[in-house]
Amino acid sequence: MCRLFVRCGSREENLGIVVPMDGGFGLDTRIPVKRLGEGEMEFRLVPKHADRPGERFVPIYPEEPFSYISRLKDAYLARQGEQLGAIIRTKEKM
Repeated sequence: MCRLFVRCGSREENLGIVVPMDGGFGLDTRIPVKRLGEGEMEFRLVPKHADRPGERFVPIYPEEPFSYISRLKDAYLARQGEQLGAIIRTKEKM
């Protein structure tokens, strides 16, 4: 899942999560233009679990011990490029 954000000047708005639509992805969101202000609009897609503070990607390799097994209760499976791994909470957040 990815969220679509729009930035105009110093303002940024979360437009929502893109969904499958007509052979691609899209969303139907309406916001007043005055909420964005003036200037050139810049759009960006951000994965739902992208670079959250207090979380860390730990690669998982077949046939190798996983040293973070005790932290899997609150972890979730993720992929970075071709590498499969787990996103775990770091000690600062625990």
